[in-house]
Amino acid sequence: MRTAIALFTRDLRIRDNPALDAACEWAEQVVPLFVLDDAVLARFGAPNRVAFLLDALDDLDRSLRELGGALVVRRGDVVAETVRCAREADATVVFLAEDVSSYASHRERRLLAAGLDVRSYPGVTVVPPGSLTPAGGDHFAVFTPYWNRWRTAPRRALLAAPESVRLPDGVDAGRVPTRGELGLVDVSPELVRGGEREGWGRLESWLGGGLASYGEGRDDLAADGISRLSASLHFGCVSPLEVVERAWPLPYTSGAALFSPRLRYNQMNAAAVATASPAATSPEASSPTAKNSAMVGPRVSPTAAWAPSMVSVPSRPRRLVAATSSRARFTVPATSIAMPTSHRVARSNCARRAPGSG
Repeated sequence: MRTAIALFTRDLRIRDNPALDAACEWAEQVVPLFVLDDAVLARFGAPNRVAFLLDALDDLDRSLRELGGALVVRRGDVVAETVRCAREADATVVFLAEDVSSYASHRERRLLAAGLDVRSYPGVTVVPPGSLTPAGGDHFAVFTPYWNRWRTAPRRALLAAPESVRLPDGVDAGRVPTRGELGLVDVSPELVRGGEREGWGRLESWLGGGLASYGEGRDDLAADGISRLSASLHFGCVSPLEVVERAWPLPYTSGAALFSPRLRYNQMNAAAVATASPAATSPEASSPTAKNSAMVGPRVSPTAAWAPSMVSVPSRPRRLVAATSSRARFTVPATSIAMPTSHRVARSNCARRAPGSG
């Protein structure tokens, strides 16, 4: 009986999750694993960010239990804990979402060096970073040529949630820690909740009303004219492909006309990161703190930089300014999503269903 590890990273959902889908197709038993990396928590564990993450993990665990499994939660070094979990479950293959950061690349190299078969799948972006390149170059630095190539590029099909997830016998799932156990203080009382269900609720509400007025209210971060999906997209609580599949058929209002290019700018940003030189993607150069310090004024938290709509703040945040590098210039953080062309839901050999459907 084949057993696989489905290592969750920035894809905290069960619907349209290619890595989880592939693991369930390949193996009879799957260990859905998330590792709270102490090193990451120490450096980038802002209270609001971690609180949102804990909500997302709780929701993911609930969804997996409805499918017959559970989220296996470990804490420590992500590679060491993954290797330990693989040995406990007698698994040799790890499925995970491909990503462009130096942290993600280093993690994958370490997993391979530990003797595991690592298989990465799309899911963090819509168009795989680096798949669209200009003639004579490795990435686009200007948006319009990128958009012209992007809109004719093929896209993968959407995936429904697995019908079931079978956890190997004897594997201790552990549990998601509480805010108190992680010592979280000063969490905003207006922090939006994390999780796939919450993310889809916000998306449905915004598509039904907020998108139409996005052109007028997009710069007012404390108002209801923005999507408030930044954090959900960053952690993969909602699929970027499915978000844009839902938005694409809507009437091309002034709001949609402005929202769509912003999403595609983020995809182009990820492509530039994916093709950057090793020096440009060193852990120091590519850390959230290093990137955000070039994009926001002082005293703005890293959370506010990549998720400005994550919380309602009492004072207006400083305006984002262009981040300049030797590779390219962009005006938004790399949330990494783009727009699709059609709405297709693919089903694997087993039946599929939506999260929370019973």
